Amino acid sequence: MLLFSLEKPLKGVDVDVVLNESYEQSYGIFNHSSAAANPLSIVSMHESERYTEGTGLYNLIARYLKHPIKDRFGLNVVEFCNLPREFTEELIRLSAIGQAAPAGATEAELRRLENELRGGK
Repeated sequence: MLLFSLEKPLKGVDVDVVLNESYEQSYGIFNHSSAAANPLSIVSMHESERYTEGTGLYNLIARYLKHPIKDRFGLNVVEFCNLPREFTEELIRLSAIGQAAPAGATEAELRRLENELRGGK
């Protein structure tokens, strides 16, 4: 598919701009032919390029905020994110149980996990 025709050869910078625009239009990132386009559209971050939402770290922080991890286990977000995945999953699971159950219902599980975190059995 030919997007344009050339009367004379393009210089290196022009080729880069044309290829970037073509890439963004081909993959639905941004339509540079639209009325919303401006000279800085080629270097702007477009909504479809936002990759942070949905990453593992983003989801882990969102789950930390959703569950009372700091209140229940005394871990700040950095300490929590530095734990191995199986520990973060277990803390989230216990926290979710604690939110749904009466206050004393998970005490035995919390003690078991605390012992495990300290290296006990």
